[in-house]
Amino acid sequence: MERNEGGALYDALGNRFLALPPDRGEPEPAEVRRLCRLRRCDGLLAGRREGPSQFALTVVNRDGSPAETSGNGVRIYAKFLADCALVGGAECVLRPPAGPVRCTFESDGTVSALLGPCSIEPETLTLPSGPLAGYRASVGNPHFVALANPPDWRRIAREIVRHFPAGINVEFARQIGPNSIHIKNWERGVGETTACGSGAACCGAVFFRRRALAPPLYGKTAGGTVKIIPEGNFIRISGPIRRLC
Repeated sequence: MERNEGGALYDALGNRFLALPPDRGEPEPAEVRRLCRLRRCDGLLAGRREGPSQFALTVVNRDGSPAETSGNGVRIYAKFLADCALVGGAECVLRPPAGPVRCTFESDGTVSALLGPCSIEPETLTLPSGPLAGYRASVGNPHFVALANPPDWRRIAREIVRHFPAGINVEFARQIGPNSIHIKNWERGVGETTACGSGAACCGAVFFRRRALAPPLYGKTAGGTVKIIPEGNFIRISGPIRRLC
């Protein structure tokens, strides 16, 4: 039987995070790794109250390394706070290291997060497998978006991560419909994941910047579908969240 660690496990499109109660404190990396193994999740979320419906947020990857932000992580923590009756109204503001994120509790039961500001720069990488054109993108954490669907994408994703000394998140995205794209995710400190909220936002931003697709855009991942809408230089993502235990 699993012992109660004082947190709750949530799933957003297959991204699983353990949310800890606010002001509990931040666990050490070894404890994060133990909890993530025990709860079979991609990372851990720890909050600290800063004001009415405002919380600082720490995001830690499964390997114990810190992350600047997480699109699905902030949405999960907002849902956790609402489930615990720690926020009221239709919105709350979470502040991961990358900067404040406004989360909205939508009328359809989903939770959206306004991520950004967004930056995009085209870049061609020289990898052991050969050159790869793509985009360096960020909504607070670093991503490399390749508009490709190589059969050996996992191996290439590892090469991309090693190419950047500080690590990077990787997405392979391709258009599959008039307003939909398919996304494969590889996250630093985790590996292959079924979804990545900030990655979906970066992919959407790339397609919007290229004027290839008009909003709203739907990102299809192994874990489900995320809705992607630009708002100025920011990107709003939304999708379902469920509590597991």
